[in-house]
Amino acid sequence: MTTLISKVRVPNDPNFPGFPVPDDGATGVDPNILTWDSGLEAKKRDVYFGTDPEDLALLAEDLLSPSVDLVNILGDYLDSCTTYYWQVVETNEPNTPTWERASLVWSFTTKMMADVNGDNFVSLEDFSQLASHWLESPCAGDSWCSGADINRSKEVNKEDLDLLILEWLYTCP
Repeated sequence: MTTLISKVRVPNDPNFPGFPVPDDGATGVDPNILTWDSGLEAKKRDVYFGTDPEDLALLAEDLLSPSVDLVNILGDYLDSCTTYYWQVVETNEPNTPTWERASLVWSFTTKMMADVNGDNFVSLEDFSQLASHWLESPCAGDSWCSGADINRSKEVNKEDLDLLILEWLYTCP
Protein backbone atom coordinates (compact mmCIF):
# COMPACT_ATOMS: atom_id res chain seq x y z
CA MET A 1 0.00 0.00 0.00
CA THR A 2 1.33 3.43 -0.97
CA THR A 3 0.88 6.39 1.33
CA LEU A 4 0.60 9.85 -0.18
CA ILE A 5 3.03 12.33 1.34
CA SER A 6 1.93 15.96 1.24
CA LYS A 7 4.04 19.05 1.76
CA VAL A 8 3.07 22.33 3.35
CA ARG A 9 2.37 24.90 0.62
CA VAL A 10 4.99 27.67 0.44
CA PRO A 11 4.43 30.56 -2.03
CA ASN A 12 6.58 30.15 -5.16
CA ASP A 13 7.86 26.76 -3.97
CA PRO A 14 9.24 25.08 -7.14
CA ASN A 15 7.88 21.74 -5.92
CA PHE A 16 4.30 22.92 -6.41
CA PRO A 17 2.39 24.06 -9.50
CA GLY A 18 2.57 27.85 -9.84
CA PHE A 19 2.55 30.90 -12.10
CA PRO A 20 -0.89 30.41 -13.69
CA VAL A 21 -1.98 31.92 -16.99
CA PRO A 22 -4.25 33.78 -16.89
CA ASP A 23 -2.73 35.42 -13.83
CA ASP A 24 -4.43 34.75 -10.52
CA GLY A 25 -7.12 37.39 -10.02
CA ALA A 26 -7.00 38.62 -13.64
CA THR A 27 -10.13 40.38 -14.91
CA GLY A 28 -11.55 40.98 -18.37
CA VAL A 29 -10.04 37.82 -19.84
CA ASP A 30 -11.26 35.29 -22.39
CA PRO A 31 -8.97 32.33 -21.94
CA ASN A 32 -8.88 29.51 -24.46
CA ILE A 33 -6.18 27.67 -22.55
CA LEU A 34 -5.14 27.48 -18.90
CA THR A 35 -1.41 26.99 -18.32
CA TRP A 36 0.94 26.90 -15.34
CA ASP A 37 4.48 25.98 -14.36
CA SER A 38 4.60 22.40 -13.12
CA GLY A 39 6.18 21.47 -9.87
CA LEU A 40 9.46 19.56 -9.89
CA GLU A 41 9.17 15.90 -10.88
CA ALA A 42 5.42 16.11 -11.60
CA LYS A 43 4.29 13.41 -14.03
CA LYS A 44 0.48 13.56 -13.83
CA ARG A 45 -1.82 16.54 -13.47
CA ASP A 46 -5.51 16.88 -12.64
CA VAL A 47 -7.31 20.21 -13.04
CA TYR A 48 -10.37 21.24 -11.04
CA PHE A 49 -12.58 24.11 -12.23
CA GLY A 50 -15.78 25.95 -11.32
CA THR A 51 -17.47 29.10 -10.07
CA ASP A 52 -17.34 28.16 -6.36
CA PRO A 53 -13.83 27.95 -4.89
CA GLU A 54 -15.10 25.53 -2.25
CA ASP A 55 -16.70 23.16 -4.77
CA LEU A 56 -14.45 22.67 -7.80
CA ALA A 57 -15.25 19.86 -10.24
CA LEU A 58 -12.71 17.72 -12.05
CA LEU A 59 -12.20 19.32 -15.47
CA ALA A 60 -9.33 17.22 -16.84
CA GLU A 61 -7.30 14.34 -15.46
CA ASP A 62 -4.04 12.54 -16.11
CA LEU A 63 -2.60 15.42 -18.13
CA LEU A 64 0.98 14.96 -19.25
CA SER A 65 1.69 18.65 -19.84
CA PRO A 66 0.82 21.76 -17.80
CA SER A 67 -2.02 23.11 -19.93
CA VAL A 68 -5.75 22.63 -20.47
CA ASP A 69 -7.61 23.59 -23.66
CA LEU A 70 -10.91 24.97 -22.35
CA VAL A 71 -12.50 25.21 -25.80
CA ASN A 72 -11.98 21.51 -26.53
CA ILE A 73 -13.11 20.39 -23.07
CA LEU A 74 -16.03 22.73 -22.42
CA GLY A 75 -17.05 23.03 -26.06
CA ASP A 76 -18.58 26.45 -25.45
CA TYR A 77 -17.65 29.94 -24.36
CA LEU A 78 -17.44 30.85 -20.68
CA ASP A 79 -20.16 33.00 -19.13
CA SER A 80 -19.61 36.75 -19.31
CA CYS A 81 -18.44 38.73 -16.27
CA THR A 82 -18.07 35.55 -14.22
CA THR A 83 -15.31 34.63 -11.80
CA TYR A 84 -13.96 31.13 -12.35
CA TYR A 85 -11.70 29.27 -9.93
CA TRP A 86 -9.26 26.51 -10.73
CA GLN A 87 -6.68 24.33 -9.04
CA VAL A 88 -4.04 21.88 -10.22
CA VAL A 89 -3.13 18.70 -8.35
CA GLU A 90 0.06 16.98 -9.47
CA THR A 91 1.56 13.60 -8.59
CA ASN A 92 4.88 11.97 -9.35
CA GLU A 93 3.51 8.74 -10.81
CA PRO A 94 0.30 8.17 -12.79
CA ASN A 95 -0.60 4.78 -11.27
CA THR A 96 1.09 4.58 -7.85
CA PRO A 97 1.89 8.09 -6.65
CA THR A 98 4.01 8.58 -3.55
CA TRP A 99 3.14 12.26 -3.29
CA GLU A 100 0.43 14.69 -4.31
CA ARG A 101 0.92 18.46 -4.53
CA ALA A 102 -1.87 20.97 -5.04
CA SER A 103 -1.60 24.52 -6.28
CA LEU A 104 -3.35 27.38 -4.60
CA VAL A 105 -6.89 27.95 -5.85
CA TRP A 106 -6.49 30.50 -8.64
CA SER A 107 -9.16 32.71 -10.18
CA PHE A 108 -9.91 34.87 -13.19
CA THR A 109 -12.95 36.89 -14.25
CA THR A 110 -14.15 36.74 -17.84
CA LYS A 111 -14.87 39.68 -20.08
CA MET A 112 -18.20 40.23 -21.76
CA MET A 113 -18.20 37.67 -24.53
CA ALA A 114 -19.89 40.07 -26.97
CA ASP A 115 -17.24 42.75 -26.35
CA VAL A 116 -15.65 42.01 -29.70
CA ASN A 117 -13.30 45.03 -29.76
CA GLY A 118 -12.18 44.69 -26.13
CA ASP A 119 -13.23 48.12 -24.82
CA ASN A 120 -15.31 46.65 -21.94
CA PHE A 121 -18.57 47.91 -23.45
CA VAL A 122 -20.85 46.22 -26.00
CA SER A 123 -21.80 48.85 -28.55
CA LEU A 124 -22.09 49.78 -32.22
CA GLU A 125 -18.35 49.16 -32.71
CA ASP A 126 -18.83 45.52 -31.68
CA PHE A 127 -21.84 45.18 -33.97
CA SER A 128 -19.78 46.63 -36.83
CA GLN A 129 -17.02 44.08 -36.21
CA LEU A 130 -19.57 41.26 -36.17
CA ALA A 131 -21.21 42.55 -39.37
CA SER A 132 -17.85 42.74 -41.16
CA HIS A 133 -17.43 38.98 -40.59
CA TRP A 134 -21.08 38.02 -41.15
CA LEU A 135 -21.44 34.36 -42.26
CA GLU A 136 -17.67 33.97 -42.35
CA SER A 137 -16.58 30.38 -41.88
CA PRO A 138 -14.53 28.57 -40.71
CA CYS A 139 -13.49 30.61 -37.69
CA ALA A 140 -11.06 29.03 -35.27
CA GLY A 141 -7.88 29.52 -33.31
CA ASP A 142 -6.93 32.51 -31.27
CA SER A 143 -8.88 35.07 -33.32
CA TRP A 144 -12.28 33.37 -33.92
CA CYS A 145 -12.85 35.71 -36.90
CA SER A 146 -11.41 38.65 -34.96
CA GLY A 147 -13.73 37.85 -32.05
CA ALA A 148 -16.93 38.06 -34.11
CA ASP A 149 -17.57 34.32 -33.64
CA ILE A 150 -18.72 35.01 -30.08
CA ASN A 151 -19.97 31.49 -29.33
CA ARG A 152 -17.00 29.84 -31.09
CA SER A 153 -19.21 27.77 -33.37
CA LYS A 154 -16.69 28.29 -36.21
CA GLU A 155 -19.12 30.56 -38.06
CA VAL A 156 -20.32 34.14 -37.53
CA ASN A 157 -24.11 33.86 -37.60
CA LYS A 158 -27.42 34.72 -35.91
CA GLU A 159 -26.40 32.97 -32.68
CA ASP A 160 -23.52 35.42 -32.34
CA LEU A 161 -25.85 38.33 -33.05
CA ASP A 162 -28.26 37.05 -30.37
CA LEU A 163 -25.41 37.00 -27.82
CA LEU A 164 -24.40 40.53 -28.80
CA ILE A 165 -27.98 41.72 -28.33
CA LEU A 166 -28.11 40.14 -24.84
CA GLU A 167 -25.09 42.18 -23.77
CA TRP A 168 -25.97 45.36 -25.70
CA LEU A 169 -24.89 48.56 -23.89
CA TYR A 170 -23.70 46.55 -20.89
CA THR A 171 -20.45 46.57 -18.96
CA CYS A 172 -19.20 44.13 -16.35
CA PRO A 173 -19.84 45.32 -12.79
